[in-house]
Amino acid sequence: MQRRRPTLHGLAGQDRPWQVRLKLSAVSSGTKRLAVAHVRRDGPDSAALPFRRATALVRRLMGSCLRGLRVLALACVALVGGLMFGGTPALASGPPEEPITETCSGPINMAEGFKMCGTLNPHSSEKVAGYFAYNQGASCAGGSLVPADAGKEEGQGIEVYAYATGLEPATEYTYCVVAKNSFGETLGGGLTFVTPPVTQTPRTEAATDIASTSAILEGSLEPAGTRLHYEFEENRGSDCKGGDTTPVAEGEDKVSATVEGLTPNAEYTFCLIATSVEGGTAAGMPVHFRTPESQAEVEAKERAVAEARARAEAEAQAEAKAIAEAAAAKRRQEEAAESREEQAAAERARLAWESTNAFVSLRIVDVRVAASSVLVTLGASQRGAVTISGRGLKTTTESVSAGS
Repeated sequence: MQRRRPTLHGLAGQDRPWQVRLKLSAVSSGTKRLAVAHVRRDGPDSAALPFRRATALVRRLMGSCLRGLRVLALACVALVGGLMFGGTPALASGPPEEPITETCSGPINMAEGFKMCGTLNPHSSEKVAGYFAYNQGASCAGGSLVPADAGKEEGQGIEVYAYATGLEPATEYTYCVVAKNSFGETLGGGLTFVTPPVTQTPRTEAATDIASTSAILEGSLEPAGTRLHYEFEENRGSDCKGGDTTPVAEGEDKVSATVEGLTPNAEYTFCLIATSVEGGTAAGMPVHFRTPESQAEVEAKERAVAEARARAEAEAQAEAKAIAEAAAAKRRQEEAAESREEQAAAERARLAWESTNAFVSLRIVDVRVAASSVLVTLGASQRGAVTISGRGLKTTTESVSAGS
């Protein structure tokens, strides 16, 4: 059987590119050998050429351009592989292949930033890192750099993304994805986008129907008559940022939203946030309000006030009773002292009386002499007993009074 020489038949014109991987190894001191590792076609039905056939084929292709120039062997093989197989060959060394800069879905959100997407190593499973570059104008060079976050990996290729922030409104930007490894960096193609114009600042107005656990937030969108998406952001404290937001709605001019689940007797701050169709966002000035106390808290306070009033009245009554009892005791003490003083005065009077009656000063008022007796009438200043006696006279004792 005659062996057929390897040809390019069946390889050229394929829909999918072929990979030619080479291996450079040392044979002896100062001598190196370039060998084919594999020739493989990408796709779900991946196929690789037999080793010998692949080696013979690549050597035949190299023969026409090398002519013994071993220094240019690697570059020549890369050129042949790119021309013949319609793809970028996967070399054993060198910078990564060109990444693909892609467009992410969704509108531009100026508050969160613009999302940039791309794919690293679209024709290889080699692990590489990447980042995004973006700048104003038609080129991504010379602008800001953002590390790429890896998305999903499916076979060959790594999907990455990042957010461009700090953007100016109504401005054209260009972004690119950049792949890098230890040998260098490869810049992908650029894509442009235009940021939306500035949305006019809405007016946050005073809340209405404020209850202990709910309130209606009010505001107005600008300019009048323009339909915009809006939401309210409310937070406990003095700043609305970082709080809860109401569901996004669409409206114009006067808008409102009801919030529930608030804490009674607490201070809240809310802001109206408007978003245009293009994605421009603006927030109104913060407005504050305080929720009243709940009915349970009011009743508890009323009970506490009533109990405090009752305790105060009871204490006042007890104090009045103690004062009255002290006054009564004092009166009793005074009356007892007066009684003792009266008794002492009476005792002194009695003693004085007795002392006075012991020596009564008498005066002779009248003297009458009878045959057998003498009647003497005496006068005294106090009532008392008077005894009269005389020689040869009968002694009598009578009770006399003053003037008797």
